[in-house]
Amino acid sequence: MSGQFPELIPRVEVQGTIRTYRTKDSRYHIKGSQCEDCQEKYYPPREGLDCPSCGSRNLNDYYPPKRGEVVTCWIDDVGYPAVGYTDLPPRTIVVVKLEDGLHVLSEVVELEGEPVEPGTKVNMIIRKHKREETGNWVYGYKFAIAK
Repeated sequence: MSGQFPELIPRVEVQGTIRTYRTKDSRYHIKGSQCEDCQEKYYPPREGLDCPSCGSRNLNDYYPPKRGEVVTCWIDDVGYPAVGYTDLPPRTIVVVKLEDGLHVLSEVVELEGEPVEPGTKVNMIIRKHKREETGNWVYGYKFAIAK
């Protein structure tokens, strides 16, 4: 402890910021894995694992299409907001079947708790997700109704 700083200086939550930086690729892109031997696609990515179909370890990064259709929908409004989502309205959560057949769980924006019919076409966009403990915004992918 130096004389310049006699009191302890607590470190502000850096772990959340480091984790945010390290996972930014998977938050800004829909990233999966594709087996080079049998061409099977997986989401989320299977890093360091074997292909369940053929047992190969030749799995490479795969970026699926950014368009799809809604399979099912529900409204996330349980009476209290999830941690970090306190200043946001109720969210419309959907399962999206992408054009290549992969299924992704995400949110549809600009609906504020309104349901979406199955079969509705959607496109991936980048939007604010929530606030970190440090007050910084975390961005990631969501879906918007195709026009």
